[in-house]
Amino acid sequence: MVNHVSNFRRRTHFDMRGGAYALGLAQVALALFMSIAPHSFAEAQRYDAEVAEEASVRESSANESGRMRSILGGSIELYGAHTIDRVNREDNLFGFGFGGSLYLEVNPIDLVGIQIGGSAMWLSARDNEESSEWLGLAAGPRLHLATLWESRDDFWVDVHWVFGRSGSIARHGFDLGIGYEFALTKSGFWRLGPMFRYMWASDPGEERTATGAVVRRDRNNPQWLLFGISLGIGGARDRADEEDDELRRPPPPSDLDGDGIPDDEDMCPTVHAGDRPDPNRPGCPDMSPLDTDGDGVPDTQDMCPTVPAGPTPDPTRPGCPASDRDGDGVPDHEDMCPDTPMGPRPDPNRPGCPIPDRDGDMVPDDVDACPDEPGAPSTDPRKHGCPGLVRVQDGQIRINRPVYFAFDKDRILSKSNPVLRAVADAIQASSDVICGIRVEGHTDSQGSEKYNYNLSERRAKNVADVLIRYGVNRDMMESEGFGPSRPVESNETSEGRAANRRVEFHITEWCSGDGGLGGAPSQDADSRFY
Repeated sequence: MVNHVSNFRRRTHFDMRGGAYALGLAQVALALFMSIAPHSFAEAQRYDAEVAEEASVRESSANESGRMRSILGGSIELYGAHTIDRVNREDNLFGFGFGGSLYLEVNPIDLVGIQIGGSAMWLSARDNEESSEWLGLAAGPRLHLATLWESRDDFWVDVHWVFGRSGSIARHGFDLGIGYEFALTKSGFWRLGPMFRYMWASDPGEERTATGAVVRRDRNNPQWLLFGISLGIGGARDRADEEDDELRRPPPPSDLDGDGIPDDEDMCPTVHAGDRPDPNRPGCPDMSPLDTDGDGVPDTQDMCPTVPAGPTPDPTRPGCPASDRDGDGVPDHEDMCPDTPMGPRPDPNRPGCPIPDRDGDMVPDDVDACPDEPGAPSTDPRKHGCPGLVRVQDGQIRINRPVYFAFDKDRILSKSNPVLRAVADAIQASSDVICGIRVEGHTDSQGSEKYNYNLSERRAKNVADVLIRYGVNRDMMESEGFGPSRPVESNETSEGRAANRRVEFHITEWCSGDGGLGGAPSQDADSRFY
């Protein structure tokens, strides 16, 4: 008797009261599902209609960023079932059976849904045993893993708490399920695919007979393997793929010639704008002749196609700027002295030419007291341009007598005053031409190099101070010592060393042009000091 009541497979006669109770619970779940199904179906039909409309007219929809259709859905499972008997595995009285489940699902987010539903199973028996039935409810979460790669299909995994009855025995337990549903519609509302589920239920260790008596027995916790198909309905969100995105994206504007200008803005919709679009006609090529340098002269006529003609074009070479060989600002075609800068004293009667100065001493012939002898400017009209203690030559004010210093000192001897006055007079008389003077001090190689640099620097500074006292503008003066670094003679002889001890006066800045000398200030010198 004990063995008879402890064997689950031999106790599977159907209890009408328990079956009715479980069936009622399943009917409640079905009623809940059907109450929201029309809403989900209507939403799906509306969505599919929108997609079809957008595919036909290709209109933009600005409010489609989220595209949430409905958070309600569900599934229907039909499966084969088999009981795993843990009490007497060597004698499996029950064969395969079948069953089904119905789930309602609410999805707060795409990935996770909460399900509630009901299930019913029937298992066949062997060897004249009675068949077994199961009716129950289930609730738990489901993960929609396919949303991670934005697929319209649904790859799901779930776990449920279950409660139900088999015969007169109330049981609770859990099930684990996995499945893959393939989308049947473009919206992904309908899906169909395989599923597999494992279910375990507890055994209270007693049962009530038809007469109401409670019979104790051995515990038997049954297990089921379920395998079949799952029909998914609805869905957490619209799992639209790139094809749907393309349908929803507004079409690009028409551009027949492919030049990037929409036809409604293109004044030449069938002609490509090319590499040279017309700035005045959008979408049209520039039919005017090519002008690479933009100077208004077409390249076919421009003799300098990559160089703009500039404000002063060359009249003999179309599209080219006028040349100016001497750099005096007067174009060669207007310059009567194209190879001689006009200097700060241009000849009013000869464009581009300096006032005549036959001896080149920066004193114009018409005011030069000695026009054929190189001299220096002077504030005395009778000496202006005549030879004296100084002369202007090759970018320097050259002195014809040395500047004398006390031996091994920076003190200037008084016998140097006449030549320094002559230098100051020449600078002041040429203040409209000379704007910068550098006094340079040099020594021989006797003594240490550091000492000679310091000595030459002090001597040059003292000479500059004397010139300033004689009236030369301080702002145009500078001084520098070079020590023994720039000899003009050999330091092996006393004569050579004497020549290397010297002061030079270099013109560093012309007030305009190059002073009419035809070149930059020279570094040559022939002044001496002892």
